[in-house]
Amino acid sequence: MSKTALRPTLERSSSGQGAPGTLQDKTQRYPYETIADNEREHFWFIARNERISRLMKSEVPNWRKASFLEIGAGTGNVLGHLWDEGFTDLSGWEIVEDGIAICQKRYPNIKFSNTNFLTQKRLDQKFDSVGMFDCLEHFSDDQLPLMRVRQLLKPGGKIVLTVPAHMFLWTVMDEIFGHYRRYNKSELTRSLEEAGFTDIKSVYFMAPLVPIAIVHRGKLRVPKDATEEQIEAIMRRETSIPLRPINTAMLAISRLEHSIMGMRDLSFGGSLLAVATSPD
Repeated sequence: MSKTALRPTLERSSSGQGAPGTLQDKTQRYPYETIADNEREHFWFIARNERISRLMKSEVPNWRKASFLEIGAGTGNVLGHLWDEGFTDLSGWEIVEDGIAICQKRYPNIKFSNTNFLTQKRLDQKFDSVGMFDCLEHFSDDQLPLMRVRQLLKPGGKIVLTVPAHMFLWTVMDEIFGHYRRYNKSELTRSLEEAGFTDIKSVYFMAPLVPIAIVHRGKLRVPKDATEEQIEAIMRRETSIPLRPINTAMLAISRLEHSIMGMRDLSFGGSLLAVATSPD
């Protein structure tokens, strides 16, 4: 695992982004090796992948052969799930070499590259759809990445996103993971509209997790001078697979939520899923 990705650089936010007056981690942390080992079995990743793939199948024309790019591919778990579901033209861009190495080893049929799409001078390649899954919240200004995504999409192409929901759920874990914000529906819709996207559809999901998250993460305390070892231990604990009965039960509950609610919601949830169209 890259030590750089775990260096505790917690500092007071002076940018006005994220939770006002709280610690803000200016670098994105992601425990690639730990996540890669757990995400195939962890209920949260499984349920999120199922939500993403079903939405894409309903929203992306000719989805089996449609070209799809994931920005911030992480360890390739979402793309691996899409491949298993029958998607065939898949690409992933990731800026951290640790993630790319895992992606290329686990999913040789998918095209991965170490690419920072914000610094590319030209974005000549066009895709039928582009995904950003728990990625947009890591940008201090979300308009720049959204506008760059539009440049990557064919006319009528789709952007598909997941983001953490509701600032009332903000905790120190958001700071550790390098988040600048959590979104509600109106905020995400406004950001997409300002970037020029239309036909926006969104839904909260993981609603059953909200009470648990409030109780569990509300108790978490991290000192401002936390060492790298302390940060790493917290991240490993927070991304570990729950006990098997709990993991199985939470997966069943998450699937039941999707089965019953579909693209409707209870006006809250731990995460927010959205799809929108680029008219250009």
